Amino acid sequence: MRCFALLIALLLPTLVRAAEFAELYSFSAMVIGLSPPPALSPQCDGGDKWIDIKTELTGNGVFPKTPSIIVGTQLWAVFSNPRAYLMIGQTQPNGDAITPFVFGTSTPPPVFFPAGHGFAFDPDRDHLRLHYRCFPDDPLPQFGFTIFYKKAE
Repeated sequence: MRCFALLIALLLPTLVRAAEFAELYSFSAMVIGLSPPPALSPQCDGGDKWIDIKTELTGNGVFPKTPSIIVGTQLWAVFSNPRAYLMIGQTQPNGDAITPFVFGTSTPPPVFFPAGHGFAFDPDRDHLRLHYRCFPDDPLPQFGFTIFYKKAE
């Protein structure tokens, strides 16, 4: 009986955490440099670039349509130059960077979970942007992301 009680005590926080994210949604997109370039291709001139995730990208899943809580992000990048980078930023009032910078080629894709239980995101008020930099000598620049969210209560 003591073993059963110990097992329950060890698993309970995991079960509660899993129940917390029972209604988890995601949105993923990728940007790739091809020749000829598609409508949205990385601009690799060595300067800082921004892409509005809601208005400039199409992807898999559903971008939040109502106030939500972003509970995690995943970024991946394939750049030949180690100074090239990718990150996701958000407009105020919630701050700018919501992910660390991913430099050069990053494998496996890092998954970031904000401290606590995530942060509020209102698609009518806030904007999520991919912030990246790549260079002209990159033969096939590409990057992508996934955001994980739940509906705000």
